[in-house]
Amino acid sequence: MASSIKVRQDTKSEIERLQAEILLRFGKKITQQKLIDLIVKFSKERLDDIMDEPKEEVFNKNKLKEIIKIRSDWEVETSPEMIDEVVYDGDQE
Repeated sequence: MASSIKVRQDTKSEIERLQAEILLRFGKKITQQKLIDLIVKFSKERLDDIMDEPKEEVFNKNKLKEIIKIRSDWEVETSPEMIDEVVYDGDQE
């Protein structure tokens, strides 16, 4: 039994683009229903991958110690103005 679901217009457009790409690359027409069935099956098999959102990396004490270990003195004298010039491309006044 088929039922309808609401999707945003941009999602609908992406489904249509994906249909067109499948037709161009594989020479096969596929219905939107079949395409969504495939997407759901694919997503179910890779649930960990799709739910593994990028996480903000938190600096903990160990990470900070690791960064401090790899720093080195380049023996270059700098001033606050020089740093602003490099960081802000000289646009700060």
